[in-house]
Amino acid sequence: MSKIPPGPPDLPPGSATCNEQMDQEPCGSRSRPAEMRKRPAVDEVSNIPSKKAPLSSDLNTDKSLWVHHSLNVPYKYSSEDKGPFLVHVHRIENNPSSGATINKILFGKMMINTNVGKIVQQGIKSVGRNRISVEFLSAQDANNFVVNPTLTAAHYKAIIPTFNVSRMGVVQGVPKDWSMEEFVEQVELPDYCGQIIKARRFSRKVRQPDGSIDWTPTTTVVLTFTGQILPKHIYCCYTSIPVTAYQLPTIQCFTCCRFGHVSDKCRSKPRCYKCGQLHSGNTCSVAPENAFCCLCKGCHYAIDKNCPELERQKLIKKKMSEDNISYSEAATLFPPSVRSFSDWNTRNVKNKKHEINYLLNNYKPIIFAISETWLKPNTIFRVPGYSCLRDDRDDGWAGTAFLISRQTIFSQIPLPPHSPELNIVAVQILSLKITFVSVYIPHPNSNIIQELSSILSPLPTPLIVQGDFNIRHTLWGSPVCDSVSHIFLDLLDNLNLCVINDGTPTRRVSPTQNVSVPDLTLCSPSLTSILTWTVLPYSYGSDHLPILTTLVDSSLPVSSLPPILKYRLNLADWDRFSYIVQDKLSSLPPTCSENILHIYSEFTTILISAAEEAIPLKNSARDKIPSPAWWDAECSDKVRKRKEAESNFNKSPSLENFLHFQKISAHTKRFLSKKKQLGWRSFCESLTPRTPASIIWKRIKAFRKSQVDPNISSNNPAWLLEFVNKLAPPYVPSELPIPSPVSSRYTDKMNNDFTYNELCGALDHLRDSSPGIDSIPYSFITKSTEPIKLFFLKLINIIFETGYIPHSWKTQIIIPILKPGKDPLDPNSYRPIALSSVLAKIMEMLIKNRLEWIVENQGILPHSQFGFRRGLGTLDSLSLLVTDIRTAFSRNEHVIGVFLDISSAYDNVNLSILRHKMLQLSIPEKIVNFIYSLFSERSIVVRSCGTYLPPRLVWKGLPQGSVLSPILYNVYTASLDTSVNCFCKILQYADDIALYAISDSFPDACSRVNSALFYLNGWLTEHGLSLSPAKSSAMIFTRKRVTPILDINVNNNPIKVEDKVKFLGIHLDPKLSGITHLNFVCEKIEKNINVIRALSGIKWGSHPYCQKLLYNAIVRSHIDYGSFLMEPCNKLSLAKLNRLQAKCLRLITGAMKSSPTNALQVECLEPPLALRSQFLADRFFFRVTELSHHPLLISLSDLHELVTTSPYWNHKTYPPLIKSYQKSLNLSTGIYQNYRNPLFQTEFDDLLFRPKIIFNFGVEKNSIGANQIFNRILYKNWQGWLPIFTDASKLTLDSHVGAAVWIPEFRIILNYKIPPHSSVFTGEAIAILEAIQYIKSHHLSKCLILTDSLSCLQDLSKLPFRTKENFSLTLKIKSSLKTCHDLGLEIVLAWIPGHAGISGNETADNCAKQAVHIGCDKYSKCFSRDLRLTAKNDMFNSWNDTWQQSRQTTGRLYVNPNFAHLAYLPTTKLLKKFCIVNYRQANSFKRIRTTPLQP
Repeated sequence: MSKIPPGPPDLPPGSATCNEQMDQEPCGSRSRPAEMRKRPAVDEVSNIPSKKAPLSSDLNTDKSLWVHHSLNVPYKYSSEDKGPFLVHVHRIENNPSSGATINKILFGKMMINTNVGKIVQQGIKSVGRNRISVEFLSAQDANNFVVNPTLTAAHYKAIIPTFNVSRMGVVQGVPKDWSMEEFVEQVELPDYCGQIIKARRFSRKVRQPDGSIDWTPTTTVVLTFTGQILPKHIYCCYTSIPVTAYQLPTIQCFTCCRFGHVSDKCRSKPRCYKCGQLHSGNTCSVAPENAFCCLCKGCHYAIDKNCPELERQKLIKKKMSEDNISYSEAATLFPPSVRSFSDWNTRNVKNKKHEINYLLNNYKPIIFAISETWLKPNTIFRVPGYSCLRDDRDDGWAGTAFLISRQTIFSQIPLPPHSPELNIVAVQILSLKITFVSVYIPHPNSNIIQELSSILSPLPTPLIVQGDFNIRHTLWGSPVCDSVSHIFLDLLDNLNLCVINDGTPTRRVSPTQNVSVPDLTLCSPSLTSILTWTVLPYSYGSDHLPILTTLVDSSLPVSSLPPILKYRLNLADWDRFSYIVQDKLSSLPPTCSENILHIYSEFTTILISAAEEAIPLKNSARDKIPSPAWWDAECSDKVRKRKEAESNFNKSPSLENFLHFQKISAHTKRFLSKKKQLGWRSFCESLTPRTPASIIWKRIKAFRKSQVDPNISSNNPAWLLEFVNKLAPPYVPSELPIPSPVSSRYTDKMNNDFTYNELCGALDHLRDSSPGIDSIPYSFITKSTEPIKLFFLKLINIIFETGYIPHSWKTQIIIPILKPGKDPLDPNSYRPIALSSVLAKIMEMLIKNRLEWIVENQGILPHSQFGFRRGLGTLDSLSLLVTDIRTAFSRNEHVIGVFLDISSAYDNVNLSILRHKMLQLSIPEKIVNFIYSLFSERSIVVRSCGTYLPPRLVWKGLPQGSVLSPILYNVYTASLDTSVNCFCKILQYADDIALYAISDSFPDACSRVNSALFYLNGWLTEHGLSLSPAKSSAMIFTRKRVTPILDINVNNNPIKVEDKVKFLGIHLDPKLSGITHLNFVCEKIEKNINVIRALSGIKWGSHPYCQKLLYNAIVRSHIDYGSFLMEPCNKLSLAKLNRLQAKCLRLITGAMKSSPTNALQVECLEPPLALRSQFLADRFFFRVTELSHHPLLISLSDLHELVTTSPYWNHKTYPPLIKSYQKSLNLSTGIYQNYRNPLFQTEFDDLLFRPKIIFNFGVEKNSIGANQIFNRILYKNWQGWLPIFTDASKLTLDSHVGAAVWIPEFRIILNYKIPPHSSVFTGEAIAILEAIQYIKSHHLSKCLILTDSLSCLQDLSKLPFRTKENFSLTLKIKSSLKTCHDLGLEIVLAWIPGHAGISGNETADNCAKQAVHIGCDKYSKCFSRDLRLTAKNDMFNSWNDTWQQSRQTTGRLYVNPNFAHLAYLPTTKLLKKFCIVNYRQANSFKRIRTTPLQP
């Protein structure tokens, strides 16, 4: 709860106690009377004291204390105070020890009933047992609430927290003989601070020779100032006295041992500070060596000065003093230190998962030893926030494990092979320098004991060994000694280990049985004095009791790092946020180049301060493991009853109570198991077609957690220094030549200021991600109002002009991410992810849009670079490689390919060379200078292992995570292909490189590859990059069975020739048989099929639609990637993939295993893999055809000529891409092609143009009298405008598309006939384009284009830089609209409903239908976008033929669907029931669900 800033603790005898001082200065109470304003009016001067002579008070009876009389008045906020405006409320009770509490919900209800408003959303919070905090929108609202009579009538008292409205400072050098009143009278204060309302002199305790204690005054004085600003200096007698912040003292009660009050004010029951029991410590006789601290569970007195809890309280008080926050806020930053270790025999961890989480949440051990895990080696077991290190038995019995907190620095110790009858795990906690060992011995014997001794002896000491040894001896509490106990004692003597068990039984047994102590804790002698050993009272469903061991004298981290994104953005009040920001921005001075950095700093400060008031904060790092999704109140009730039964047995260990406890325990175990099953079943059945996919995945993860094992064997940060040195070398680089400065006069239009449209384009669809060092997320800008965005735009334009980069933009947080399957101790196993300021990232997006357009428009990048380029991807590179290899096979040639790895490519980019290259490529100078200033001499702060490392200066490299890094790397390596293309071919995808030479001679191809490698290595060396031969590989693609041994090397470092290689996600083999890749895909999807299997049972299951969504996401996506590149492939491997598809479809439909696969495919609308592969090939190929210069087109042309002539293809099916190529040759019309992506052929200014589009014209589709309503709207709002109607029509699937423009005023009709493969969308776009061209050619002003194509207008409204794919016609329309706008022609586009009776639209529709036959042939070619849409129709037609043929033998008893219409009727019921011919067949086939599924 919020604490009161108390007075100094060193009071002389007879003075008021600290708590009495609190009574004089009530918690949160402060007045700011009229006579204490900073600048009083002239006519009020006579009524107030001057700053030099404040009023004295009759309360001042001690020369060491002076108090202003205003402290007797209820305090209020002033108009100068800043928020948050908090008021604390507590209930007035006659008996302070009654334990009264306030329910914040009921209190909030009372506020509503009494019309108390202007409370911040979520502003009522509990800050103590009998205290709540209420936050108001303004100071006046808070002041009015304090004196609200409703509170008094309801027995509440409201006060304003002192920490919110006053500041305490310490001054030194005050003469000892001065009274405080005399000193305050001589003090003069700066104008910016408040008044002094209290002064007290510190006294020092002095012990006299006779043993008495005296208090001697000092020259140090603590002053309390009104207001929220602590002055840096005060002035006294023409001298300046510095003021330092006063640190609140740490006060402890000797009655209850808690902090924050003294014994005289204690309201709690006594608690012994010696043994922790519920009695007074003054009467306890426990010696210090047997003490138990009730605060930290250490073996010392609770009032010991070395208690860790005392240190924590001091840190809390220090934080309260520094940041002026309440105790509850400061306490969350310093959670109690964790120094405990647990040990428990769970007897199957899987059904004790919740109990384990409960123990971890309540006792928070840094390490938890578990025996009898009952896990098999390949079973995944995880606990959030902990790493699990295990030793399992192959049969799934026995086993032991460690759960280690991720905040603890540890390293697993490898152990030698041992007997399966011994399970053991060893780990070293590096922060404690203690080795922990978990042991489980089910059947101890002399051999096992000797083996254990040999394993433990070499381990580093000191040791703590925990586990279930199953050895009995009277030394640790067993009634008898067994045959191996003396051997075990010898082991303890040899290893110098001590047993710290206190004789308490560790296993729950019947009262008729002897006590059992199978669980032991051993430690080195040096640890015995600082360890406390305790058996917990409950068994939590096992027959063993958990053991808690506490380490006292150790320093462990007491807090975890706060979350990077600290705001709960989903609960933000964005209206209030924007209001606060706009209000504070209005007070800033005008922004110019001289003060840009200062104004930017103020801007970020305003954003953060507004967020503090309008957005709730997240809790600091979560330290609790959430309950499972199926847990409910019934589960908690069962566990409570089990605990009560066990508690009764502990109090009265009778046989009756034991049997009752056993019965309740067994019943609870069965209930929880059943509840988990029913919970999963209920969850599965709750999934419906309307459930969003994101929710489905979220719920699955909540139930099944993760399918990936997150456990690591070590988080030893020894690798971290080398990792940081690799990113930021600790040496100074040699100076590289930098081009001389060029003219500061920028003439390129790309050097102009950024426009508001550009900023909106960059902000469009931005999602919040981890912010940078300034903790500002994207939402602070994207959710703000237009004035704030314009202010931010002005800032970034000045930064762009001056080149002054804010410090936060040049500082990145680096988070090392361990690559999957890599060694955690190897620094090269981590990927450095840079978290930059999101404000800098927005600026980078603006720069990236311009730079990308320049690079692509000027054709700077080579055709061999496919990485991070719009319209290109991995499949383009792979298709080119595979096609060239198949072409070589057709000519009986060989291909030698080398797949290279560039070591830390982004991290080693030389920024000076990059700047020089960009200037040589005529990239605008202002953009080049900004990029160089942004990335040069930046600093990084590495966040790892629960801490931040000191900042490091980086002088090279591009940050991974920056939106500019990929395109800058492409520019940096733009000339790389010139070093090798005279020897062989090259493919690049960012930093992934493939070189391959084609020849009919192995030596010739090898020689060319080696020459290329030599020159490539030289180019990389000149640019500060290097190859990693160890991570590179080579492959010989050939039809021959035997290949020669080839020497392929880089700088005499050989590159290994492999028989399989992975390139861009595809596994290639020497003969392109596809076996390697298909086997990899099968192995991968077999694991994911288990997720679908888990969603359905025999009589229950989730909706088939949801299962189909999962199939598409986690199975089909893996099958689809690169599938058309593998064919023709190995038939056996392909058959295996087909069987896995059939298995998935049976799970989805709930069909029997005997159900025909072809029928299941029809029911699920999932085509055969071969047809889907051809469908994907068609879509990919027709996307490629849009670019006339795409290198794949030439390669496919060569291969197409060979497939009909080469004997290699006599018994092989043609590759899908060749079939797609043949389809393009069979087209009756040509294809519109562009030399480059249409986005980069369009002028940059045209891309940013936002046309005027009206989506709601005022006419509804089904409204009665739509034509009259439309005419009325035209007459009322659009007088003087020329209406133009456009429409398109397609009469049949194979007919042409007609497009028409109708201008009623001039009775003009424009008709166009478009090829049959075109879509209606294309026709609508052509009609709009022709209408605009007509307006432009006739120079018509104020034109209203009316269309019923909503999709066309939506496509026009999109921002092209944030759109995945841009249609060339849409971009032409934008360019035409921009041209008309520049000519002063005003054009508005509006959507009207089609077929609603609007006469103009109906006429345009009739004209479009006529244009199908008699339209102009201006558009005689097809667009690649339309051809891609026809691929689906072709697939369904082929599938229909295949189905009709296959059902003659398989699936002939099933309903024959109208397959021809499946592609065009996606909303029709696609799932049919099995055709049940007779009753006997009903036993053979399970009824298939009838809800439609989408492909």
